[in-house]
Amino acid sequence: ATFTVDASALVTDDAIVSFLADTDGNNVYKGGAGVDTVTGSASDLGDNFTGGASVDVFKFATANLTSIDTIDGGAGNDKLSMTDAATIVDADFTNITSLEVIEGSAALTITLGALAQAAGVTTLTTTGSSTGTYTLGSGYTNDISIALASSSTESVTATAYTGNLTVTGDIDELASTDTIAGGSTGTTTLKFDGNGGTLTGDETLITGVNTMELSKDANYNITTAEAHVADSATLTINALKLTTKTLTFDGS
Repeated sequence: ATFTVDASALVTDDAIVSFLADTDGNNVYKGGAGVDTVTGSASDLGDNFTGGASVDVFKFATANLTSIDTIDGGAGNDKLSMTDAATIVDADFTNITSLEVIEGSAALTITLGALAQAAGVTTLTTTGSSTGTYTLGSGYTNDISIALASSSTESVTATAYTGNLTVTGDIDELASTDTIAGGSTGTTTLKFDGNGGTLTGDETLITGVNTMELSKDANYNITTAEAHVADSATLTINALKLTTKTLTFDGS
């Protein structure tokens, strides 16, 4: 049977709807002009959700998101929010369109390819101290921003990626266990958004960096390792935000 919730007539009110308890229905949701927050079901028939004009949120447990689920985010910077430790593969985006943000509430492992490209994904993030493992495949070429959590282990693999990658986080959160492998073409930017800090040079699993951007007027101590910048490549440090503080740099 088909169960439809039609909120398309809502102009100023937000809507919160959950189909989580359903296991065998065909669930349809039509969003309005407000913020739609919709939780997907465990049905093997797939869900069919359409957002509206605002910033809508579609929540799924990893076992409940499959290639038969249809999501059209509509206008706005819409979000797919995973509610548990999640593994997302490119096939999961088969019927997803106009969805810009993927957020993990626990560990998030995700591979982006041509289908994620067509879906419109441009931002990846996790909450709290959750671990992120991100792979950008050759079929994915959107410019993308990846926000690092406060976890001790993060992994971004973009060796086959040809777009512009921005990895954002606190400089002090980067450690020798973190992997950021930039692509051979395109650009890889490390954007430090915390209140200053130190890059020690021990973070040797960070490679292929083109730009480091210092986002706040704070004191930074940056030592680069040989691996950080590819042979014959150029590293640019954008310190325009520094007006009263100091950057100490060692590139030897």
